[in-house]
This record gives sequence, structure tokens and C-alpha cells, in this order.
Amino acid sequence: MDQTPDTQQLLQIIAENQQQQIKLQKRQLFALRCLLAVCILSILLVAAAGMTLLPRAQLIVADLQTVASQLAQVDWQGMANNINAMAENGTQSITQAAEKFNQLDLESLNATIQDLARIVERFAGLFGLN
Repeated sequence: MDQTPDTQQLLQIIAENQQQQIKLQKRQLFALRCLLAVCILSILLVAAAGMTLLPRAQLIVADLQTVASQLAQVDWQGMANNINAMAENGTQSITQAAEKFNQLDLESLNATIQDLARIVERFAGLFGLN
């Protein structure tokens, strides 16, 4: 074959381009392998986390079921009635205490306190505490 210098240069350019393409393809292959390794590690980490967290989640669900069953057994109406009864008893007690306080003779109480203060003053004078 008779190759002219132009053809030979073109063949050399094509060969160089092929070499560059091979280098780029090798880089892409390396990058894909790295990406595959990262994906596999991610999957393994997620699986390990799932294996670790799954028993805990099952315990939490079991506890929630226990709490839910206990809440279902609570007599809410009875509890509300008891609270109402306690509130009524408390109101009655407060009312009774207020009535007894109103029945106090405050004038005689004040007079008794003044008499007691005078007696204490006399005792203080006797003992020299004035």
C-alpha cells in the first residue's frame, strides 16, 4: 500500500486518540469500581444498622402494645366519677371551713389577744425583759 504522509499522520492521530480513549475508559472503569465499592459498603452498613435497630424497634412495639392494652383496661368513666366526687368533697370541706371561720367571734378573739399581750408584758416586766 502506498501511504502518503497525510495518511500516515492521520493513522498516527487515530492511534493516539485510541490510546487516549483507552486511558479514559480505564479511568471510568476505576471510578465505577470505586462507586460499586461505596454502594456495597452502604448496603452493608444499612443492613448492619437494620439488624441492630430491628430488635430495639420490636421491643418498642411490644412495649407500646402492652401500654395500649393497659390503657384499654382503664375505667375512664369511673376515674372521672372519682375525680368529680373528690372535687365535690373538697368543695364541701372548703364551704364548711368558711362557715366555721364566719362563726368565729372576731371581737372576742381580738379582746383575748389583747389580754394575753398585757399578761405577757407583765411577765416580761417581772423577768426584766422589757
